[in-house]
Amino acid sequence: EFWPRGIDILQGSTDRECTGVSLVLQKLVEHGYTLYALSVEAHPKAPAYKNIPRIQSSRPFDDLFKHCQWYYEVEDQYPDPKYKMGYWTDFLALAPNVELPRSLSSLLSS
Repeated sequence: EFWPRGIDILQGSTDRECTGVSLVLQKLVEHGYTLYALSVEAHPKAPAYKNIPRIQSSRPFDDLFKHCQWYYEVEDQYPDPKYKMGYWTDFLALAPNVELPRSLSSLLSS
């Protein structure tokens, strides 16, 4: 699970630094893992919850930091002073020299 707001809070950051990129994602990439971002998740009471199927296709995948910042941008686009959990995703990290099984590959491409 990659939860930008939660990781930043645990690291003592409140400035949207996306500390999870360098602590987790970048290290996986440096060690040869291929990352697959799965669907965007949120608490059902999140302001953007009903819009997730529509907005998640706008996530940038060419830059890990931009990908992380996207979750904060969603908070800005759908503000609610009572909602503090943010948005998150799961990543599938495929080890170097391992091929994704065909059945799983077709699942991820849809």
